Amino acid sequence: IVADDRVNCDSAEELVENATKGIVGKRFADVALKRKVQVFALDAMENTELIDTDPVVFNPNQLLHHIACVLRSADDLKGCLQYEWTPYLHSLFDDAALREG
Repeated sequence: IVADDRVNCDSAEELVENATKGIVGKRFADVALKRKVQVFALDAMENTELIDTDPVVFNPNQLLHHIACVLRSADDLKGCLQYEWTPYLHSLFDDAALREG
């Protein structure tokens, strides 16, 4: 998974500090929070990727849980990500149905 530009949860502390500086010393009625100062996690991404010109829907949260359950150490991550993660075997299915033959 490669996060797009919207994902900024890695700099959440910095965003909160900057927003807090704009609030300190103001009356509650005068506080205005801006929509652009938000923390976005991985779920802010669209869950569709184009693979061989076909749109494939995936759940990044489920993918993360699969990886977290399999890993025993940080060194296992490279080996874990070299395989395709899928909820079913693509070789058995064609679009939405079981392949014939």
